[in-house]
Amino acid sequence: MFTPCPPEKTWKAETLFKGMRHNLAVESILSGGTASPVWVDDMDTPRASITWSGSRIYVGGEADGDLFSSLAETIAWRAEARDSGVSVVYLQPGHDDDRFLDLEGFNVTHRNRNYYEVEANKHEWGAKPPQGYTIHMVDRSLLSSGLKNTDRVIGEMRSERPTVEDFLDKSFSFCAVAGDVIADWCMSEYNTRDRFEIGIETVEKHRRRGLALQTAKATISYGVARGYRLVGWHCWTDNTASNKLARALGFSHVCEYPAYVLRRATSIT
Repeated sequence: MFTPCPPEKTWKAETLFKGMRHNLAVESILSGGTASPVWVDDMDTPRASITWSGSRIYVGGEADGDLFSSLAETIAWRAEARDSGVSVVYLQPGHDDDRFLDLEGFNVTHRNRNYYEVEANKHEWGAKPPQGYTIHMVDRSLLSSGLKNTDRVIGEMRSERPTVEDFLDKSFSFCAVAGDVIADWCMSEYNTRDRFEIGIETVEKHRRRGLALQTAKATISYGVARGYRLVGWHCWTDNTASNKLARALGFSHVCEYPAYVLRRATSIT
């Protein structure tokens, strides 16, 4: 089984993740911005490494031959520790490995994801909310104002950062509000050096009104004002709406990469 690297030795895993740097979570973990362990197969001369953030598991290096069994054991251990029963293993582009489909104790689906990127400081990002909506920064005041769906916004904040306070200190978010309801929210994720990624969710009742486009513009604009340059966007290749929105915002496609969705066999009904 893989073993955790002491913090002072995580540099040994950096070259193993060279094909994963489009996933900013990996960059944030390796640079110490996100508190998460890095595990390797051998402390002196590692050939493969894994790390994770929440339900997302990232694999670097090459797990050839017998090494895959040890990697699979470690991934299964991590996936079983998740309360949700669902984890996703991310591999570097072109490294599909269908041995994961036979991971014991799990129902596994092979899917692909797209990564887009934009050099944000070279664009204009003026946000114009549709009629009946206003756009607000998500701050302590808004979170304490009693708006509906506040709990969902907080849940999203804590999916990437350990606490709301940590999110507010290191990341930022904007939302669209209609009356007393938060209808849509966009968050910066894994802010590292001059990069961040964004995640967006729109409440089903409020979809197809351009809210995601406008809250994304507000979030990116704020990031540019704070000195960020590159913004990343990940989505499933079959998520037509998300792919279309990325392109509408001016993002360029960088790569497609494989992912394996793990669901505990006992959680399938």
